[in-house]
Amino acid sequence: MNSLKIALIIIMLFFNQSALAYDVQKSMIDWSKLNLTKDQSQAIDDLNNKWLHDYNEIQPLIKDDQRKLTELLGSHNSDPVEIMSVQQSLAHKREKLKNIAMVNYLKKRQILTDTQKHDLDLMVRDVIAQKQNNNSANVNLVGSDRIQNLIERVRNIMPSNTQH
Repeated sequence: MNSLKIALIIIMLFFNQSALAYDVQKSMIDWSKLNLTKDQSQAIDDLNNKWLHDYNEIQPLIKDDQRKLTELLGSHNSDPVEIMSVQQSLAHKREKLKNIAMVNYLKKRQILTDTQKHDLDLMVRDVIAQKQNNNSANVNLVGSDRIQNLIERVRNIMPSNTQH
């Protein structure tokens, strides 16, 4: 698997929830294990700071759209056009954040030597395997909770036919 595919997989895995790329890049990938030079470390720190700035700028807007969408879905007289508009806005912001995260990751990768890139690839594979193991262990609980939550939300939105 080449490095770009690995990067895409890790971004997709970790951004499905709510774009927590800063945590993925900063805490799950231990850049210090790559024996970075002082200049490389500074460049990585600069990119982390840039990411944190971008994340802190966009994430509150995502949360606001999530809140609006939840309110609209919970209201029996919501305008479908407004629901779609908010959903599209939310999707656009999430996609923008994913793209910023990917560019940030690729810029970090560009700073590395070939040996460091190889070591990073191994670290990313380990993170992916760990994430997949965690997901498979929790899939039944989380999946059924999400399905139950979705069913409950639909029940709350849709009028019951049994009530006359």
